[in-house]
Amino acid sequence: MAHENSLLMHGDTSVLVARATEAQHAIIADVIRVLRENMPVQDGAARPPANSIVRIYAIGRILGISNSGSEQHKEERAAKTDALISQIHTSMAMARLDKTMPELSFHGSSNSLIAKGTAAQMELITQAITSWQENTPDFRPVRGQ
Repeated sequence: MAHENSLLMHGDTSVLVARATEAQHAIIADVIRVLRENMPVQDGAARPPANSIVRIYAIGRILGISNSGSEQHKEERAAKTDALISQIHTSMAMARLDKTMPELSFHGSSNSLIAKGTAAQMELITQAITSWQENTPDFRPVRGQ
């Protein structure tokens, strides 16, 4: 069943928003949250670099447990994800590496970020994640939560 306007890209944050039922949302949230930073290549637009590399980053310490069932926790995870993306975008712009933004994919159930870009972009992403981890208190979930 097709839903009109069931998908939209939020321009300010480049977050793909999908309209789904609660059952669909639970499945989508468990499987993967994909945020594509690159728009389709158009004539005259920057081409993705041929020397791209892929790295996987553990971000569980930053985001906390993946599915606590708490609505507040989901909102906190989304806010932290948005803030991390913003920090990455800002660092790319300041380093003038934003002509072609790296591709970012958040995998919720494994608390990981998969990034694809140049070596210089990966270095900035590594620094952004390291700074978050250094500034995040040690997180240890209590059994039964």
